[in-house]
Amino acid sequence: SDGEWQFYSGPGNISFDDPTRPDATAQTDIYGTYELMWSLYNDGCTDSGIVQITFAESPSPLAGADIKVCGLSDTLEAIPDIAHGQWSVTSGPGNISFTDSTNPLTEVTVDAPGTYSFDWIEVSPEGCIGKATQIIEFMPQAVAEVNSFNSTGCSPHEISFTNSSVNTDSYQWGFGDGSSSSNENPTHVFQITGSIPETFKVTMQAENSYNCNDKISFDVIVNPSPTARFEAADMEGCSPLIVGFNNTSSGADSYLWDFGDNTPAVTDRHPEHTFVNSEDYVQSYLVNLVAENSYGCTDHHSGYVSAYPVRTINLNASPQEGCSPLSVLLTTEPGAKEYSWNYGDGNTEQGTYTTSHIFENNTSEDLTFQIDVTGTSTFGCSEQASTTVLVHPSPKASFDATPHEQQMPERTVTVTNQTPGQWNYMWDFGDGTTADEENPSPYQYTESGNYEIFLRAYSDYCETQVSTMIKISPMVPAIDYGDDQSGCPPLTVSFFNNTLDATSYLWEFGDGRLSQDPEPTHTFRIPGTYNVKLTAYGPGGTVTSDDVTIEVFENPTPIFEAVPKVVYIPNEGVNFINKSENADNYLWLFGDGETSAEFSPTHVYSSTGFYNVTLSVENDRGCTNEITIPNAVKAEQGGEIELPNAFTPNKNGPSNGQYNYGDRSNHVFYPFVQKGIVEYQLQIYSRWGELMFESNDINQGWDGYFRGNLSPQGVYIWRITATYSNGKRIEKTGDVTLLR
Repeated sequence: SDGEWQFYSGPGNISFDDPTRPDATAQTDIYGTYELMWSLYNDGCTDSGIVQITFAESPSPLAGADIKVCGLSDTLEAIPDIAHGQWSVTSGPGNISFTDSTNPLTEVTVDAPGTYSFDWIEVSPEGCIGKATQIIEFMPQAVAEVNSFNSTGCSPHEISFTNSSVNTDSYQWGFGDGSSSSNENPTHVFQITGSIPETFKVTMQAENSYNCNDKISFDVIVNPSPTARFEAADMEGCSPLIVGFNNTSSGADSYLWDFGDNTPAVTDRHPEHTFVNSEDYVQSYLVNLVAENSYGCTDHHSGYVSAYPVRTINLNASPQEGCSPLSVLLTTEPGAKEYSWNYGDGNTEQGTYTTSHIFENNTSEDLTFQIDVTGTSTFGCSEQASTTVLVHPSPKASFDATPHEQQMPERTVTVTNQTPGQWNYMWDFGDGTTADEENPSPYQYTESGNYEIFLRAYSDYCETQVSTMIKISPMVPAIDYGDDQSGCPPLTVSFFNNTLDATSYLWEFGDGRLSQDPEPTHTFRIPGTYNVKLTAYGPGGTVTSDDVTIEVFENPTPIFEAVPKVVYIPNEGVNFINKSENADNYLWLFGDGETSAEFSPTHVYSSTGFYNVTLSVENDRGCTNEITIPNAVKAEQGGEIELPNAFTPNKNGPSNGQYNYGDRSNHVFYPFVQKGIVEYQLQIYSRWGELMFESNDINQGWDGYFRGNLSPQGVYIWRITATYSNGKRIEKTGDVTLLR
């Protein structure tokens, strides 16, 4: 069926975009209520219906221009088309709030910078909607802030400003004195020259990259400062130094003086002070004057006062008492430029802080000397000290000894005391004997030698000592040395020597070696018999003796060979063939903890590895020797088995297969090579396959008998199964010829 829309009634004209479509769009030129008719046509039949449509005008409000603002709030502005409407946000990065969303002129606040889109929406009574859009970009607002600081101070008043602004990138400071700065945290010195306070207006404008800015200002008050100054006529001199200070300060009302010597401060305008230097070096005192005005502003001025040392010195004499001639070391304190010495014995001297002087007393009574020293410093300051020295008289010891030289058996010496004055005496004859007589009896020595005789003359305080040498030559030396010794090489012998009246020796050991030691120790390394000769030399002559005999025995020589050098565990033995010479006893160390004392032992190793073998030997003299062959034997896992191809049984009867390994009689058929075997089975078959012999013991072979009877000559089949020590299992077959 076909249909069509038609205008039926209404205040104006109407048109359709396609009147044949049921959902056609209609447009009028005058607002109002219209009746439209939809007609259907089907095979000449017609039906129609009327619909009523009211066309009303949509609201057309207006909104303010799109803007950019600094901060997070602004006023939205709309021009309504009808009486009422409402604001809403359509986009933006944060949350928003309206003061009154139904008011065309309302304030909006956001919590995050960015671009927001706001719509003012109006709805007509007919339900028609109209809207207007305003876009606002909220930019971060610069906030100018400065941390608190001391806004009042004395000239020059230095302030380091701490900038605490928020959302800012650049700054411009004005300090109120014609100077400025673009630093974030500037430091500025406010200075005045007058005598009354001045106020400076400081401003700071902060701005960010969005051209948003803020400004802050504050006052800085700067008070005038005084000027501290002083002078003095004498700022240096010898201690104690009295200094009068002339105060030339200006703009001040009060004063405080610190003299730098730990004395209390004073407030006088023109003080006088005494500086005392008790040290031994120049003391410099920093004098500081603080001047203050009524604003509490201060200034200080300082200068050094130098007090030269004038010390109380001591004079030390070492020793302060002694015997003439007495050498005395005199020492006072160092540090002076020059020193003048007066020794009290008529002698004077210009020198240093230390000197020495010899005081002599040629009288028979004690003498006391007073010594004075005066030191003058580089600053012209003088210091003095004194001390005394007591000097006792001394004896002048002298004697004669006769004769000065003699030879044994002559050995008596006479001494004569030639010391002037009355003193005490002590004689020492050089051999441990002493005497206290003024002139002792002639003295007889017991031995030859060189002796130094001492005479000591002394009083309660002083003594002197003299000596002279006498010589008693010895007789011809008497040799006593030894002793005979014997032993195994290397034989080390320590010889004793009791020879008398000898000064040097020559030992000849009989092996080409010599020694000049009094009691040498010598090692004899080659077997043999040696006559040891000693020659003694002395002032009385030369004597030789060859009474000592040294016998050096021969050492045994250990030699052996291991056969074979490589064996299979667990049952292959190693034969150690002993070829040692001059030996009687033997000890074998096989390297696995086992030992043997046999001449040529056979040893079976139970573990794999390389073994060092040691043979220690000893002969009938008790001499020993040993040899170690590194890696003499290698024991390894594995195996090897071989059998002969013929044998000749013993016709005297069966032997149950028992054999001696290596026996050349060849009466038993058994493996002639059997290495590393841990499991074993031997079977013998006839040519017709009959089992004639079987053994699981490798020490049991086939003796050629079957059921007690000797088997016929011929060829027999053997079969062996075995397991080696490395776990390998083998099976072999072959034939053997039985010969009769």
